[in-house]
Amino acid sequence: GPLAWLPRRPFLNEQDAAWRHRVVTVVVACHLPALVLCALLTGHSLPHSLAELVPVLTLLGASLGPFGRRARQLCASLALLTCSALLVHLFHGQTELHFHFFVAVALIALYQDWTVFAAAIAFVAPEHALVGLAAQHEVYDHGGDPPAWAALHAGCVLAESAVPIMFGKAGERAHAGVEARDG
Repeated sequence: GPLAWLPRRPFLNEQDAAWRHRVVTVVVACHLPALVLCALLTGHSLPHSLAELVPVLTLLGASLGPFGRRARQLCASLALLTCSALLVHLFHGQTELHFHFFVAVALIALYQDWTVFAAAIAFVAPEHALVGLAAQHEVYDHGGDPPAWAALHAGCVLAESAVPIMFGKAGERAHAGVEARDG
């Protein structure tokens, strides 16, 4: 089919998946004081700073909850991407802060769950477009057309995502070859 080039399944055992999930949740947790500090340093009030942590804390809490593996990974991934969005907002759309999304996407790829990865990628364009339309100066520190900038940013994230997808597909093929040989 048309999506045959995508990896079909994760190859991580429960122990490896749990370790990687702990890494992502610790990274998100480390963002909490950093986000407050960045908010204060960029002239935002403490109540504003703390209020912006609510979605991150909610998603982080859900990522540690009694849900299935994929749901926990998805919550942690969305928490991390929300940190990216907040950093862009706190620095009034400064271009360099958008690079945080690239680091977040690379970290999310470590889950090797392509459904979670696709959901993370799908977060970026709508977030940039909707927030960019509602408050352009909070997403882009330059003039221009927010939907065009959102499309450019989404395109760059898609280009970045090609690398982990290729590694995932190569791993899937290698795994299938080992199963066929040992089978």
